[in-house]
Amino acid sequence: MITNSTDTLNTLLTTFSSGIDLDRKNAAGNTALHWAALNGHLDAVQALVRAGADVGVLNGVGQDAVFAAEAGGKEEVAGWLLKEGKGLESGVSGERGGVGMGPEGEGGGGGEEEVGMMGEEEVEEVLAPR
Repeated sequence: MITNSTDTLNTLLTTFSSGIDLDRKNAAGNTALHWAALNGHLDAVQALVRAGADVGVLNGVGQDAVFAAEAGGKEEVAGWLLKEGKGLESGVSGERGGVGMGPEGEGGGGGEEEVGMMGEEEVEEVLAPR
């Protein structure tokens, strides 16, 4: 029985274990891992990383999931990714873009925009088998 969003994610990852592009990006270049990190969903971050999501993927403004967690004030998620995330060393190149999750008009302006969870359609788009 599915009781929460992490259960839903785990069910989807198990059901569609092959053919899912875990690093698929939305229009702003964000992956499911970026959104889970930004919103502080440690269980979802852990499930995605265990399933093979690349922690070093950069979004459209050059930010990885650790930056997303830090930008969202989610220190527990950022700390876990820094400790457990494999491949982050290759993504660290010094300067990163401003706080935000996408190009101007999509949260990339560094403003005081409230960030919510992915909608059902975005989740389906990211997890859709290719």
